[in-house]
Amino acid sequence: MATLISNEGTLNPLADNLRLRSHGSEVGGRGGDTELRVNGGNSSAPFRRRPVPGHEDYTAQQQAECCECFKLILARCGPHHRATDYGQTMLHETVSRDHGVGVQLATILLDGGARLDVRDKLLQSTPLGWACRWGRIEMVKLFLARGADPVEADAEPWATPRAWAEKMQGPEIVDLLNSARSDLST
Repeated sequence: MATLISNEGTLNPLADNLRLRSHGSEVGGRGGDTELRVNGGNSSAPFRRRPVPGHEDYTAQQQAECCECFKLILARCGPHHRATDYGQTMLHETVSRDHGVGVQLATILLDGGARLDVRDKLLQSTPLGWACRWGRIEMVKLFLARGADPVEADAEPWATPRAWAEKMQGPEIVDLLNSARSDLST
């Protein structure tokens, strides 16, 4: 069994504050504990989570440049909307890597023909399900406005947009889904 433990110290931006401890015979057949510490691993240091570079929201200028670049790539390479080996499409990835520009990129993809009904293999969810899981309220609004199914009756019960919104404690998203559902019935 391996346990990931946090410590103060920096090896590099991606491995900040890490210490790996393996217990018992799982480590090379030896008994006892084996520990790998990053930067000395001061176990009394408090956990301090730092954002990984690239996960901060973009500035307005960066957002505009990102959208312009994205449009150029799509114009040159075509809108590749096919899923990866894990089933994610570019629309799924846009949800998970929002950076404050996700709604704009999702709009570009939808205008280019991206589908809202493709499920990934890991979370078995559509882009709407991902948006509900990640709490991306504006993307949920966009996807519902563009015709995403708020119910997804064919989804696994745990992988519906509503199930994700409830699990991730997103009451505003649940309200949006309920409203979209009632709009379908009228």
